[in-house]
Amino acid sequence: MGHSLRLHPLLVIFGLLAGGEIYGFPGILVALPLLAAGRAVWEFFSERIAFARWPPDGSVDEGVGLEVVGDTPAQPLAR
Repeated sequence: MGHSLRLHPLLVIFGLLAGGEIYGFPGILVALPLLAAGRAVWEFFSERIAFARWPPDGSVDEGVGLEVVGDTPAQPLAR
């Protein structure tokens, strides 16, 4: 089963155990399709997201930019 879904055998075993423990027999039936879908989502996003590398010395000197739009305070909604 793990080979056809391209999942590691231990992941299949632990997924079945977790699904059975949480939801019983229906959890066992749903566990592997959910793991396969999660793997597909992981592959999709891991190819498209690249994180910036930390500086070699480990310090981060840049702050988070905050832009204020408008110069009047927000008005509460009238009911």
